[in-house]
Amino acid sequence: LGFSIRAEKGIKVRQPLATLYVQNSELNDDFVAIIKDEVNVKEVKTEKIKKSSSVMIKEGKELKVGLDVELTDELKLEGQMRELVRHIQSARKKAGFEVDDRIEVWHQGGDEIFAKYKDEIAKEILAHSVSVTNKQIEDADYEKSVEIDNKELGIWIKKAT
Repeated sequence: LGFSIRAEKGIKVRQPLATLYVQNSELNDDFVAIIKDEVNVKEVKTEKIKKSSSVMIKEGKELKVGLDVELTDELKLEGQMRELVRHIQSARKKAGFEVDDRIEVWHQGGDEIFAKYKDEIAKEILAHSVSVTNKQIEDADYEKSVEIDNKELGIWIKKAT
């Protein structure tokens, strides 16, 4: 039901959302953790769903689900970070790198994303370094221009030695 709401609203699963409400069901902690991860929400609440302009509701046979679809600036930025990681992982693959190869990354643009999530991005993409640049990286193994939320970013990657 949560995925159905996302699809109706055109919100990618990669974009985190704040809360999923589940009514008429008791959920154990393990199941809540799976739901949070799969539906990509910060929290799951098992309580009566309060109507609001940002909570979209779906009902199944025995279950009622509400998904808070409001995108705060913080959630948008985290979604942009995840989109950026996806692009860099794709670039790693196109460059022919092995899954466990360490890399160096340079970027032009996306400064707000990197300012907040630089360490998390580096960990996800196995980067020894992530640096901003104002010029072309001539010895990069792969370069890519990407668009994230209508903003152009340049990415250069090189296998670390």
